[in-house]
Amino acid sequence: MNDDFEEFDDDELLELVGRYEKMSDKNENSFFDTDELEDIIDYYFRKDDMKRAEQAIEFAISQHPLSPSILLRKAQWLVSGNNSKQALKALKEVERIDPENIDIYMMRGTVYSTMALHDEAIAEYKKALKFTEEPEDIYIAIAMELENQMLYADAIEYLKKVLETDPENELAIYEIAFCFEFLFDYEAAIEFFNEFLNTQPYSKLGWFNLGLVYNAVELYEKAIDAYDYTLAIDETFSSAYFNKANTLANMGCYREAIESYRQTFRFEEAEATTYYYIGECFQKIENYQNAIEQYNKAIEIDPKLADAWFALGSVYEETDRIDIAITAVEKAIHIEPENMIYLHALANLLAKYGRIPEASAAYEKVNASDHLNPDFSLDYAEFIFSTQSPESAIEYLTTTANNVPFASQLFYRLAAYNLITAKIKEGLRWLLDALELDYDGHKDFLEFAPELINIPEVVYHIESSKQTPKSRKKKRH
Repeated sequence: MNDDFEEFDDDELLELVGRYEKMSDKNENSFFDTDELEDIIDYYFRKDDMKRAEQAIEFAISQHPLSPSILLRKAQWLVSGNNSKQALKALKEVERIDPENIDIYMMRGTVYSTMALHDEAIAEYKKALKFTEEPEDIYIAIAMELENQMLYADAIEYLKKVLETDPENELAIYEIAFCFEFLFDYEAAIEFFNEFLNTQPYSKLGWFNLGLVYNAVELYEKAIDAYDYTLAIDETFSSAYFNKANTLANMGCYREAIESYRQTFRFEEAEATTYYYIGECFQKIENYQNAIEQYNKAIEIDPKLADAWFALGSVYEETDRIDIAITAVEKAIHIEPENMIYLHALANLLAKYGRIPEASAAYEKVNASDHLNPDFSLDYAEFIFSTQSPESAIEYLTTTANNVPFASQLFYRLAAYNLITAKIKEGLRWLLDALELDYDGHKDFLEFAPELINIPEVVYHIESSKQTPKSRKKKRH
């Protein structure tokens, strides 16, 4: 007998399985009725003992060759072994014997779904609708197949049918929200959930998903209201606290966000990501010690949470502990070696700490992978400017700017570099192009090189560009 019998409470089932195994092991032949054999087969399915399940199915068929329930279990066993074609043959045999058995069509739909034959699966599920008075699960199955074909609007219609008869169906509510999100139809989602809540005002999931939609369209105060309604219905709903905290953080209400994140710990086991977000909030309000503590708590729970290591590095950088920052970011890179954001940050830290050869190698690796990122290009150009020569930085940035035609910040930096190195004519040409693309960018330009305000032509072009309509055209140099 199986050593794991004790995990089942049904003593009669254990006795039944024991009687069957004793017979099987001794190659005897005793009679079992179909109900008993169904229980035995299902027991092996639950134990994931597919070898024993197969043996029990074959024995059951030998005793009850025309039993639809046994043949259905054979099809189920074939599906579990990825033997879809044989499963379909078995289901065809069941249909010949018992054509009104709803399980035939549901299982056949599942088989077609695993074969990515979504239209065929839907056709089978629709056949199943003829034999049930409770179609909700079938509607959901059809909706899932439509989602697999990215027919989200059609899926929504079936999910609405579910809610007409079962308004508390959690899966249907979540899937409707999912479909609206993929359609980017937030207006329709807001309209739907508001109408739904007019008839189901105590649906916590209705309010919760309305909050998610409001947050997505940056209607943060309405999102907070929706989450508060959710929590008024169920104060233990930790996901509502968590997402309310996200919205508060988006609003810049970091202290309130921290409190809402912490509420989740009352109702669920602490998660690394929650500590990570709390750390972010503390970092935003420049409470660096608490930020470090929260990031470390996140890492303690999940040492492979690369974002927490990276964030820890950013705090240490902000507090001028560059050596520790480098170590933390290196740990993040060890976890996600292809993350160029992390490598870019490491290059900057290494340059700041004076480890020039290592910084150069890191910059070059990022440049090979992500050379069209304007933020990286500016940092790399500044590194080249300071460690090699202004001419090399201008040459690199000119090539990059011509490949990223609407990156005004690159144009402004080229203007600055040329003007700083007394290439006035070239610098003014880049400045004009930059002003056409983004007039307000001149503020950062002058913050980067405030001495340029002393060049009369620079002041003239900035002032005269105030009234000039912006152009999308770009001169190439």
